[in-house]
Amino acid sequence: MPLESSLCGEVAASSAAPRVPRGKRGGQQALHCAVCEKEFRFKSALQMHFRVHTGEKPFECTFCEKRFAQKGQLTTHLGIHTGEKPFECVICEKRFTEGGTLRRHLRTHTEEKPYECTVCKKSFSDSSTLRMHQRTPPGRSHECAVCKRKFTRRDHLGTHLRTHTGEKPFEPFARTSSLQVRL
Repeated sequence: MPLESSLCGEVAASSAAPRVPRGKRGGQQALHCAVCEKEFRFKSALQMHFRVHTGEKPFECTFCEKRFAQKGQLTTHLGIHTGEKPFECVICEKRFTEGGTLRRHLRTHTEEKPYECTVCKKSFSDSSTLRMHQRTPPGRSHECAVCKRKFTRRDHLGTHLRTHTGEKPFEPFARTSSLQVRL
């Protein structure tokens, strides 16, 4: 049965098509995606990757019917509905649904900034902030009149200004029967 990529339109002969061995890696034959040539060590990883091209999302949320390509994505998503936050900051005890979010949060305490712009050498604590910085034209920033901090987006400056005024325009979330609902 031929499979067409929802992204690039290329067609693989069958679901078995992505398992094309090429060369050796770590003593075992490497596997390559038939669509994009990305290399994998394990057949299961290749099969999971191939869903990027087919658009297949076999894992469905029982609460909202949203679908996911990977079981781990569904497990993480379920935390939205259950309120479960298994990752806790050892410094401030704030809890998170994902380990990656906790790691990013920890940098607020350590002030670690491992992502550096190759052009201006400015460092960032988050890779997405670096990418946004790199997309922003030089001279296009919005500066806080109180502390002189600069923002690439005006709405981010507006959010930041509330740290100086103490304004909290949004009501907090409250839990009702294990689901988070806006009051």
